[in-house]
Amino acid sequence: MLVIKLIHLALILYVILGSFLPGSDKMLYFWITFGLLVHWVTGTRTCCLTTMETLMTGKENTESFLYKTIDPVYNLKESIPDADFRGFVFWATVILFVQNLLRPGPIFPDLKELF
Repeated sequence: MLVIKLIHLALILYVILGSFLPGSDKMLYFWITFGLLVHWVTGTRTCCLTTMETLMTGKENTESFLYKTIDPVYNLKESIPDADFRGFVFWATVILFVQNLLRPGPIFPDLKELF
């Protein structure tokens, strides 16, 4: 599906470039890269959004739109068969995650401003 490939491309470009873009949302970048790393380290391929979709639509997990969209990103071993390149992608994501943490400005907005 073209839509799913475009979503993958957008996500990959955001993970690669988002930490360097001026005005990029640090909190959004933090959660996206943190979520990717947690799923890659633990080997889980189920996203909470996929679970919500299957509960709401009654579809099987593997038939849901979000599963088809997110699974190739979470399933790093099948998406990138070459172990060396897979290691590069993992460590590059870790470095970009840390670089985002070191960018000036808070990651989380001041809670006083929210209330």
